[in-house]
Amino acid sequence: MSYLKKTPIEYCLEQVFINLDIRNCFFFSDKPEIAFTILGNHKKITAHAPGTLNLTYSIDSFPPSNVSVFHNKINLMEISNVTGQHIFFTLLTSCLDEGEYILEAVNEVASVRAYVIVNVTCKYKL
Repeated sequence: MSYLKKTPIEYCLEQVFINLDIRNCFFFSDKPEIAFTILGNHKKITAHAPGTLNLTYSIDSFPPSNVSVFHNKINLMEISNVTGQHIFFTLLTSCLDEGEYILEAVNEVASVRAYVIVNVTCKYKL
């Protein structure tokens, strides 16, 4: 049997509108969870330069998280109040764009990181 994980808001709405009982409606905080949508358990991908790197990810977080994306420890992007599915994309201009891309999600409960190693193939080597 399969059970879907309810978000705190879904649980609360169920308690209020279906059971007509606000006493069991409560909110709790949870640390963020990160999942790269198409990678599964793989931590390495190959991309081509010139081209575009698209990383689809999902953040399960209550309260919502602040998300940052790093490439080789350089901050490329920051987004506030994130939950749900999003896409990070960046232009790949050369083989120098390969390396570790880290996604960090931070909320008031905890911070978590997920990473992927991007190998870039180039038409011309530097």
